[in-house]
Amino acid sequence: MSFPLSNFDQGGTLLSEIFSEITDATLIVTDLNDGRMRYISSAFSKNFGYPTEAFIGSNISKFIDLIHPEDQNLIIQSAEQIQRTKENIHSPANHRILLRFRLKRSSGQYGWVESITHYLQYGPTGHPQLSLGLVWDVETLFGKTDFIEEDSKIQSFLGKGSFQPISNRELEVLKLIAAGQTARAIASQLSISEHTVITHRKNLLAKFRAKNIAELIRNAMRSYWLE
Repeated sequence: MSFPLSNFDQGGTLLSEIFSEITDATLIVTDLNDGRMRYISSAFSKNFGYPTEAFIGSNISKFIDLIHPEDQNLIIQSAEQIQRTKENIHSPANHRILLRFRLKRSSGQYGWVESITHYLQYGPTGHPQLSLGLVWDVETLFGKTDFIEEDSKIQSFLGKGSFQPISNRELEVLKLIAAGQTARAIASQLSISEHTVITHRKNLLAKFRAKNIAELIRNAMRSYWLE
């Protein structure tokens, strides 16, 4: 199915009106061929204080620059997962990313947000060309943010059959396990206790539904957490 970019131009007032009626989430449509944001709903200005027109037509990197530095890396990695995915290319509904991260408002203060990105259009090679994202303010939606755990600042998953979200620290441990390092070596490299490494390893086995390390690495590679 094809979704003409003209449907999401700045003049798409009907689309903006529809979304403003049903949600406070910001709608962002991005052309992945050139990385430019082709449409941003007015909720972006309402929720975060930035003029919408200053972002429409800009590269998505301008939005990423608003994300807290500690949260940017895993978000970029999550997007790269999709770019590398070629399975089920005819079922875009199976390719989506859910994220939780901190976004800087025009006041300079960071606040927790959540987003979901769907991929609407794919090229002949199977790579996504057009994305539609929804971003909402967690505090506005839930009235609080204290339920967010520090070790799970960013959460993402890929597809219906994918595994549970993993944290930044778990991803670090996963990569070192895949590199063949022992729990003691990982603990030394990450400046954490060996017991903490073993706990992370146990959680990773559960999240990737693996019975052993070999199966953990295989499942992580299949779900694009490891290359």
